[in-house]
Amino acid sequence: MSLPKQIIILRHVEKDADKKSNKGASKAGLARANYLADFLLGENPFFSRPDIIYCFNKHNEFNRSVQAMMPTIKIGHYPPECVNLEYNNDEEETNKMIASLFSKENSGKVVLICWEHKIIPYIVKSIGKIINTNFKEFKSWNNNPPKDKDQPDNYSLTVVINTTTKELIGINQSNKFSPDESVLHPDKVGVLFKM
Repeated sequence: MSLPKQIIILRHVEKDADKKSNKGASKAGLARANYLADFLLGENPFFSRPDIIYCFNKHNEFNRSVQAMMPTIKIGHYPPECVNLEYNNDEEETNKMIASLFSKENSGKVVLICWEHKIIPYIVKSIGKIINTNFKEFKSWNNNPPKDKDQPDNYSLTVVINTTTKELIGINQSNKFSPDESVLHPDKVGVLFKM
């Protein structure tokens, strides 16, 4: 079996509060998407720059997974072959995506997954079983989710799985928005938990 070097998993960005607008990401979500490009492409001690990016594909112009990754794809100059939009976010397609992570093409690479928040715990557990390690304690896409699912902290978890050390770490992103929610300011990025 081929193993990626690291697997980075994060949630798509915030949605527009006006459900009738069908514009996908809100101003805060678009600000996070721009911030994520710096977060993912800049140097940090927790993960390497992604080689491959997986976004789920709902065949929708306002798909928040694609919207979340578009600045990273553009700034990082990722060619089409390094951006996988093949899979939808339903159970069957998510399982196909997980299986594809362990293809020869991804061997030794850093793979980034931007996916639906409700499915992230399942993705983490599935990957854990494949690489023969135990992530049973990972029960939520947030270390301590508040009752309101749309609170900004719910969008700020990044899970990093190091396949060689079989270590999982949860890293926080920034949640510091400017008053008009058009700019996301860097926050102190650090480890929330290790498994």
